[in-house]
Amino acid sequence: MGEMDGRDMKNVQVLIIEDDKSTAEFFKTVLQLVGLESEIVLSAKQALERLSSSVPDIILLDIRLGVEISGEDILY
Repeated sequence: MGEMDGRDMKNVQVLIIEDDKSTAEFFKTVLQLVGLESEIVLSAKQALERLSSSVPDIILLDIRLGVEISGEDILY
């Protein structure tokens, strides 16, 4: 596996923000196949709580996440 900005890819933090559990699990499986570990959050509220503590290297974000808070809201 290659490197990203001089860091080993196994140390890359990926956060999956997706309200459909099966879709989130699919992304997690694909990332594992390429050697990346990831964390799943299933709601906008969980995403905001998670992002308040630290920011991952990569975020896979469902733009149409929810009614109260959309994926677009999380971007801002």
